[in-house]
Amino acid sequence: MTRSERGQAGILERLLTEDPQEMTAAALASDKHVSKIEGWARKAQEINPKLTDKQAERVGEMMRTQHFKRMGRLSAQARKLAKQAQAELGRAPEEGAA
Repeated sequence: MTRSERGQAGILERLLTEDPQEMTAAALASDKHVSKIEGWARKAQEINPKLTDKQAERVGEMMRTQHFKRMGRLSAQARKLAKQAQAELGRAPEEGAA
């Protein structure tokens, strides 16, 4: 059974049995980590096999940049929604008491 098939139970089990710092170090060292340009260049080559290695690297850099920009926007949206939810939770008891 794969990790994705195990879902939250599998994630929790792994966190309880493995050292999170070692897991982080292994992820960062992996060739497939999102920060590694090689993976992005490989994706660019898959999308367009006619790219030269230099072109694939440049396209990969652009893809990586766009990925991190998108993740930054999503993170900001999530923080905003969390802040709004906290504000709503803070107001809810006051409205109910009145």
